[in-house]
Amino acid sequence: MGNRKSARFFFSVLTLIGLGVGVVAALRSDLFLVRLAEVEGLTDRSPVSAAEIIRQAEIPIGKISIFDLNFAALQSRIERHPWVHSVRLQKKLPGTVVIRPELRIPRAVLQSQKGKLYYVDESGHAFAPVNARAAWDLPLITALVSGDSKLPAFIELVQSWEKNAALARFKLLELRWDIEKGVRALATYPLGPPEKNLSTRVWVELGLAAEWQAQLPQLAQVFEALSARAIAARQIWADIGKKIVVKTAHGS
Repeated sequence: MGNRKSARFFFSVLTLIGLGVGVVAALRSDLFLVRLAEVEGLTDRSPVSAAEIIRQAEIPIGKISIFDLNFAALQSRIERHPWVHSVRLQKKLPGTVVIRPELRIPRAVLQSQKGKLYYVDESGHAFAPVNARAAWDLPLITALVSGDSKLPAFIELVQSWEKNAALARFKLLELRWDIEKGVRALATYPLGPPEKNLSTRVWVELGLAAEWQAQLPQLAQVFEALSARAIAARQIWADIGKKIVVKTAHGS
């Protein structure tokens, strides 16, 4: 009886070993070689193409099992692309890798001292050169350099301008840093009713970051009044305490 039990145990162990070897062999077979990389979530209007993301991924197609592919290293490579904020990866058996990148959203364009243009994201990071594929109508930031500590404050101003429903209809064209005056904004507003199709541009002195946030609601009212009366302002000072001063062609 003891010999029979030992024999059954021995054959059970051999069976398990055989199954294990079979599974390992199956996982290492050509069936599970990575054959395809798919990129999801991009469109023809995305600033980066699926082909570019796949090139960045550097997946050895046809040369590695999907179970041996280092997904942490793959994620790191893809996220080094300037447009990629983060990425999610998925294995789709038997041999497909699915890539779902989340792209950065540009909030402004920074003009470098050499005249080159770079997109700036919501954190104030200048991350990629402007290109024809990514054609956004964004405010221009001048007189700052990439990595400048004031860039996040400029982006905060852009977003505050856009979120203010009354102010958003008056387009913010440019933000400029002046070492003496602080933040200067170039904006445009319509002159009279829309059917006249007339508009004008004006520089607005916003001063330091601590001042302009409180002035935006009042600035919107000033633009509304100027637009309704078809008055072209030559300059606006919104950095004088709680008062906003407007200079027109005929005085203040």
